[in-house]
Amino acid sequence: MCLQYWNVVILALIVVCGGTNVAVLAVDPKLSDPTFSSSIRFHAFDHLDVNPHRHLRTDEERGVLGTVDKVTALIKSSVMKGNAAAKGYTRYQLLHASDDLFDNPKFLKWVKYVDDFSANNPKEAVTTIPILTARYGDEGLLKMLETAQANPNTKEVATKLLGQQAQHWAVNGKTPDEVFMLFKMNIAGDKVFENAQWGNWVNYVKTYNSNNPKKTQTSVISSLQNIYGESYLVSILAAAGQVRATKSTSKKMELELIQIWLKNDRTTDDVFKLLELDKAASKVLGSPQLAFWGRYAGYVNEKQPGKTTSLIATLTTHYTEEGVVKMLEAAKKVPATKAVATRLQSDQLEYWLSLNKSPTSVFKLFKLDEAGEKLLSNPQFLMWRKYTDNYGVQNPQATLTTIAILKNSYTDDVLANLILTGMKSSSTQDSATRLQSELFKSWMPVPPMVDQPPDAVFGLLKLEKLGDKVLTSPMYDFWKKYLEYYNKLNYKPYHKKDQTLIAALMANYENKRDLVLVLEKWEKSPSIELSLFGKNLKTELLHQSLLKNVGPSDVAKFLNVKSKADVNWKFYEKYTKDYYRLAKLKDELQPISIF
Repeated sequence: MCLQYWNVVILALIVVCGGTNVAVLAVDPKLSDPTFSSSIRFHAFDHLDVNPHRHLRTDEERGVLGTVDKVTALIKSSVMKGNAAAKGYTRYQLLHASDDLFDNPKFLKWVKYVDDFSANNPKEAVTTIPILTARYGDEGLLKMLETAQANPNTKEVATKLLGQQAQHWAVNGKTPDEVFMLFKMNIAGDKVFENAQWGNWVNYVKTYNSNNPKKTQTSVISSLQNIYGESYLVSILAAAGQVRATKSTSKKMELELIQIWLKNDRTTDDVFKLLELDKAASKVLGSPQLAFWGRYAGYVNEKQPGKTTSLIATLTTHYTEEGVVKMLEAAKKVPATKAVATRLQSDQLEYWLSLNKSPTSVFKLFKLDEAGEKLLSNPQFLMWRKYTDNYGVQNPQATLTTIAILKNSYTDDVLANLILTGMKSSSTQDSATRLQSELFKSWMPVPPMVDQPPDAVFGLLKLEKLGDKVLTSPMYDFWKKYLEYYNKLNYKPYHKKDQTLIAALMANYENKRDLVLVLEKWEKSPSIELSLFGKNLKTELLHQSLLKNVGPSDVAKFLNVKSKADVNWKFYEKYTKDYYRLAKLKDELQPISIF
């Protein structure tokens, strides 16, 4: 039977019964006659009792009839052009076939008919896809074919039709982005590479490119950029990189994305913004985009070795120095970001050093001037101390030291208390020991700088305010350490005489009567040792007064001696004798004037 025999068109006759629209396919026997001309055949459409202007009653009716009209028009046009697929469609009466096409023997015969025709007539090859698409739409047909592909009985033919559908899309310019949506891959989230359609979509991108001009061609990664945007795409790549099955795909996509950015001369700052890292704030260090940015920066630095970019510099640009300091400290408290935050803190110190930032500025950035009694236990204190040391090496002429900067924010007695507290903990003992050494050196600098003798330090530590409790204070023990340190130093010719406790007490008690009251309390102590200590200090007080030529009347006042019945009468009596004996001796030693 010749093919021209089937050069017919099935007339769509719409019969309305009981309010329900039923599309009935009618075949006029004359249309089967090969002698019946095509022009006459198509006039057969004119005898349909259909008012082109009548109003359809429902949306559903409009949809059904609209589709039928569309397909009918397509078939009519295609048959006139000699399209074998359209001829076969009419031959097998498929215009009003149900959606269960693969259960319809006529449908399968039609598909075979079209394939056989195309195989035998390669120059006139056609497919069933245009007609099926007009009838069911891209999405409807795709769903139908995927369902059939899952059935072993129809898998082969469905797979072939899916390939033809992809070819049809590509030839007609349907972009990979559109097909991505048709495949419903946009709902896969960060598991897009695990989607069953991933391989089909990647193949479609190739098919599309091979059927379209170079200027409209695209790539898998470019299409993903359009669909997801850079920031979310990088999140997808990061998630896929953690899955064994998709790790290699993720790596490949990542490299392609980086190459695109490099080709377009994207700066590290551009990419930082593209990935929305400038808006991530406290969450930036835990962001998968940050790790990706770091890898990109590595490629950029290799490409431009003279213009290296660091993460810490970029973070500082977008979040300020103070903001980055807070960010890193917060991130160190989170297990997932502790390691990267610790490394970045080291990078931050190196970055500041490259800028020659003053240790004083770093001290304030770390808020160490507000740390108070927790200064030595503050982890940033060690970092700052290390930075100050490195700064000193880099700037040997600089006079800034850790102790000098500390003294701008903390008084000597506060620093001493910090040291005493720090000595009690193994975690801060090293810092406390070093700080003590630096504090002592600041009080006893290398001449000709003026030192702070123990009696002056006694006042700096505010020990005189402790009254008779001074000897039981840890601060007194601290002062005694300095006293020993001071007395051991022997800077010739600047050697000083040994300093004593009584000298310090005398220097810091303007009213000697107050000092005597303290000593007398010690004398009355139940502790024999303390009582003896108080008595000896009183004796030493009188000795120092004698050396300073303090008159007996002044001594009587601070000893509160008014009569022989007073407690300190014997001290006063001895002092008076010694005073006049020394005065007489001085007179005798005066040279005799011969004039």
